[in-house]
Amino acid sequence: MSLENKIGMVVDFAEKIKGFVADKLRPEMTFEIIKEMETPLLNDLIKKHEERGLTYSNGRFTVKYVDKQHFQFEFEMYFKDADGLWHECSSESELRDAELLEKNTWTTVKTLRVVMFPIEKNTSN
Repeated sequence: MSLENKIGMVVDFAEKIKGFVADKLRPEMTFEIIKEMETPLLNDLIKKHEERGLTYSNGRFTVKYVDKQHFQFEFEMYFKDADGLWHECSSESELRDAELLEKNTWTTVKTLRVVMFPIEKNTSN
């Protein structure tokens, strides 16, 4: 896979995250709501990367505590190419106001500092 294709994948990934963060966030979000919103986006990214010749292996989506007023999203996905080389596609969102999260969700993020969810490939396509 050429360097140009790899760079394009990372840029595409970063643009998708910006769209997710800007278009989907709303007050009183729970982990369930967040997961419902991010699953289609991440499955779309997996599909696009696999169309470019990579095979999805695994990944994770995290909600990270930043400070007493902010949290951040992070996505990491790992793919293998035809030569057996690994490729990581990752990015993180801008800081987000804690008021976007439901109170118990924010308490969990503050307590655990990082809440991770596996990114599972949709196999029902």
